[in-house]
Amino acid sequence: MVRFCRNWATDGECTMRRIRTFGVIAALLLSGCTAATGPQPTVVTVTATRQAGTSNADATSVQSLITSIMYGETQAFHRSVDAGIQYDLDHDYPGFINEASFRNCAQRWNTLSWAAYSRVADLATVRPDPNWLTPKAGPKNVDIAMSPVKPKGDTYSVTVTDSDGQASQPSTVHVTIIDGVAYDYNWACV
Repeated sequence: MVRFCRNWATDGECTMRRIRTFGVIAALLLSGCTAATGPQPTVVTVTATRQAGTSNADATSVQSLITSIMYGETQAFHRSVDAGIQYDLDHDYPGFINEASFRNCAQRWNTLSWAAYSRVADLATVRPDPNWLTPKAGPKNVDIAMSPVKPKGDTYSVTVTDSDGQASQPSTVHVTIIDGVAYDYNWACV
């Protein structure tokens, strides 16, 4: 039997020495393993074009912000339609939406079931889109408050799948990051 502790060591010191020793042994044994089994994660490289007055986030931060805004919207709609509407308004690009028109059009959402709703971004599709312009307001989307403009910050396109639990619909959406905060572009009048 191998002795891990000297006679003078306390129980706590002895336990910690055992943990460290087994950790080192495990690391040495596993260090020879170079081939992983099972599905491999997709590595996405995102390179953004810096715009004046903004700072580019690294790819992991961009992906995290995009995931967070989509997950937040899903969770808000699971709480209630009003919470989902408020979340969309709070996270839309500043000045993009006319709030009164948006709320008026979004009232039809009260007739839908949101319990199984999800909005999931495919992070492998995240791409910088520095020349993208916001959509133009028209006769059907009257809740858009601005003319087509190039958003301030770093704008990315990403494929997002909206699902109601029975059917899924992928679409390309845009997310703009300004000072570490993600904004998207939702409109209710269609």
